[in-house]
Amino acid sequence: MISVSDYVVRLIEVLWANKVPSATLLQPGLSRGEILRLTRSAEVELPEEAIELYESVNGVSEQGPWDKCALYQYFRLLPLEEAIQHYVTNVPYHDSNAGVVWFPLLVGESDYYFVDSSAADEQRGRIISYFVEDAPPARVSYLSIKAMLQTFVECWESGAFS
Repeated sequence: MISVSDYVVRLIEVLWANKVPSATLLQPGLSRGEILRLTRSAEVELPEEAIELYESVNGVSEQGPWDKCALYQYFRLLPLEEAIQHYVTNVPYHDSNAGVVWFPLLVGESDYYFVDSSAADEQRGRIISYFVEDAPPARVSYLSIKAMLQTFVECWESGAFS
């Protein structure tokens, strides 16, 4: 079975092969202990695949215009500390009292891709896209981080994202 880290390695390879500027801005992954320490401080419990993602790569540093930082279109993978900052201060898309916890993974201007970190097993780990101008603005885009990464890899490999 292909792991999240395998997909991250493949994604990095195709980003480099396609000369995508954000490939140079990818940050090394964090230790599991650091990830858990940071997420506990924000009172969020990430799904296992999100932890594996951040163990493999800690997002794309924002050093330039969106098109130089994006993994695709205008979406940038947030470093964990920045994702936590969005989660805590800027993102009103979680209500732990109602059992809804969406943690931001990718951001593009005011649009997001969230990983559903809700406690309910049937929802946990889904990737929710939230596009401000869409109606309704939120929808399930992928059933898992693996599925999202696989799609990104295949789209870069096939030229769909070129």
